Amino acid sequence: MARRFVGRAMGAVVSPIIEAVDVDGVVRRIDVEDIVERIDINELLARVDIDAVLERVDLNRQIERVDVNAIMDKVDINSLIERSNLKRIIARSSSGICGTMLDLCRNQIGVLDQMVQQIGRCRCIFSRHKPPMLPPRPTSQTKKHPQKDTPCPSPSQMGLALQGRFAGFLPRFLANLIDTTLVV
Repeated sequence: MARRFVGRAMGAVVSPIIEAVDVDGVVRRIDVEDIVERIDINELLARVDIDAVLERVDLNRQIERVDVNAIMDKVDINSLIERSNLKRIIARSSSGICGTMLDLCRNQIGVLDQMVQQIGRCRCIFSRHKPPMLPPRPTSQTKKHPQKDTPCPSPSQMGLALQGRFAGFLPRFLANLIDTTLVV
């Protein structure tokens, strides 16, 4: 009962005051820029639960709204290829493959040449006690510093061991054959 009385009394007093106040005039007097400057954005963002916001977002619905074809129409593919140096990448990869194949052929020719030289010298047939040796390196040889003979490694390591050494008959013959075939 007391509540009703207080409610009626307040209503009788407050209602004429609210009607008398010009709300639009009060709002016009408020400086919104000043209020925004007082707000600490970092403190406000610290109160936001990002995980809760992201749970409410339907990513599939948002992705469906994206027109991928329209985006791709705006992409300049030729400019993108120019900037990526795709031509250089293709040239490097193809030259890498060709270089690997050429190294493999050189290795096989070197191993075959060593076999031919060993048979030609008859070291492998008549002198089993002395292992086959690699050809010498093209360095100046003196009586004080003679080159040491290097034994032949296994065929799998022969290509690497032959690098920087004199070529035998077979590689020179094949090189001459290729030169005369391609040049003529």
